[in-house]
Amino acid sequence: MRDRLKKFGLELAEDKTRILPFGRFKGTKEDFDFLGFTFFNTQTRSGKYSVGVRTSKKKLKAKRAAVKKWLRSRLTKPISDTMKIVRVSLLGHYNYYGVSGNFKMIQKFWKYVKYASYKMLNRRDQKGKMKSEAFERI
Repeated sequence: MRDRLKKFGLELAEDKTRILPFGRFKGTKEDFDFLGFTFFNTQTRSGKYSVGVRTSKKKLKAKRAAVKKWLRSRLTKPISDTMKIVRVSLLGHYNYYGVSGNFKMIQKFWKYVKYASYKMLNRRDQKGKMKSEAFERI
């Protein structure tokens, strides 16, 4: 593997690399994170072996913090522009993390963005809180 990577001018980080026995007959229950996903052993509804994939909790936490920080920076900007950018960002998130079996984590992130956007819009208004029905129309 090292020789193959050297052909492309890449190096292998020995401290971050390991061979992990994973699969149906390997007997390990250890989950691992790779490229923002957590891979784990699970079963289908019929009881057959399957590899489960979900968004890594570490990445989800970082993305939530980034959304919160970004929305704070957009407090004085036009709402329509902010919501357009939020929509495009969510579509990018769905396209990357939208794999089979990851719906709950995608929905969790969407609910957080919706909640954080609502909170941001309530911070803008000096007259009172925005009703949730008005927020749904935006």
